[in-house]
Amino acid sequence: YMEEKTVTISLPKKKKTDLYNTVTGKFIARDLSSSGKIKIPPKEASVIVCVPSGGRQSYERQKMMINGVVVDYHFSRHGK
Repeated sequence: YMEEKTVTISLPKKKKTDLYNTVTGKFIARDLSSSGKIKIPPKEASVIVCVPSGGRQSYERQKMMINGVVVDYHFSRHGK
């Protein structure tokens, strides 16, 4: 789109959730419950992964994992 868009993501109720954007390699929201709104800039894309809040982050080569589950296969500790 040529203009910024706001998207609402429905989340599991009674579970705190963090939102991670695999395109930017950054968490964009933390400790959400039931729903979260994210803004997507003009002419950009986002791939959002919902992960448990407070999950244990670990790294194996270029993979970033939360609680042992791969969240980002192309993670760089220096940013994307």
